[in-house]
Amino acid sequence: MGGDFLNFYVMSTLSKAGARCGFNMQDAVNRAQINVEVLDNSHLSNLSLGALRRLFEVCEAATETAYFPLVLGDTYGFDAIPEVDTFISTCATLRVGMMALDWMPHIVHPALRITTREEGSAFNVTLGVEGDEPVHPGVVEAALTCIVKFARMISPREDPLREVWFQHGPQVDPRVYGSYFGVPVRFNQSENRLINDAKGLDRPLKGGFPALNAKAQLMVEQRLKKLSEQGSLTTRLEQLLSLRGDLLGAKVDEVAALLDLHPRTLQRRLREEGEGFAEVQARVRHERARKLLQETDLDIEAIGVKLGFQDRHSFTRAFTRWAGVSPAQFRRPPV
Repeated sequence: MGGDFLNFYVMSTLSKAGARCGFNMQDAVNRAQINVEVLDNSHLSNLSLGALRRLFEVCEAATETAYFPLVLGDTYGFDAIPEVDTFISTCATLRVGMMALDWMPHIVHPALRITTREEGSAFNVTLGVEGDEPVHPGVVEAALTCIVKFARMISPREDPLREVWFQHGPQVDPRVYGSYFGVPVRFNQSENRLINDAKGLDRPLKGGFPALNAKAQLMVEQRLKKLSEQGSLTTRLEQLLSLRGDLLGAKVDEVAALLDLHPRTLQRRLREEGEGFAEVQARVRHERARKLLQETDLDIEAIGVKLGFQDRHSFTRAFTRWAGVSPAQFRRPPV
């Protein structure tokens, strides 16, 4: 099924949304060829844009009672990071709550690009999706719906939303969008945008609890840092190469396909993490070589073959470059 994973936290939200739309999410995930794993570091962000497209296409085709993207956005919760809910519910003002938008790429999907700006009496939230694959319109709709949901949770008496813009055309009867958002929804616009009334941003909220809010913010940022370190693409690539010895000499195209990523996407995301494919592959090869030299009686040529080298000389040159000594010297260090 490739390298795409959902964890049980995200699967819970998807299952609720599927039930509201009249279908079984397990069947949908299977048809979309996506794995489900009980891993704390496997969030929705582990899905490529291609996998998200497959999932949304399957879910929309299975929907019987409602429009899936809007339902998903309205259902989405931060079950894996309850501190986010605490932060949202204790904001002193809506402006403080908007800080949570900075966390969405880390929690929902790393391809999301969210910007905010004030223009006169309007406070605009703009959503873009960055990647080498086309994004399914439903992903954009679900993300904006999620933002609207939490803004309304923060400030239920003063809904700031005035207009919604989508770059794409309507995917269902436009009245469905109007019914949910309750404001004018415009399609085929220059960007995906939520237009809000800026004058209510600094109005004190009834649920404000600044001390608890500050603690929740710190806890969220600490959790996100940990999840980012655990769930990085570098870590996923290292794990794949460690499990699949036959990939230690593979080209980037072959490995990217197993991770369900375009090769350029794989390289770009690794660069964002300060890594490169060749460097990660060499590091795993080096670690594996040291282990085989220390813990087995395999001859050096056989070890080189296991690591994907064409011959003993290529392996020896590479290992000497990594370790500063030849494989033979590493195996039998001077007394």
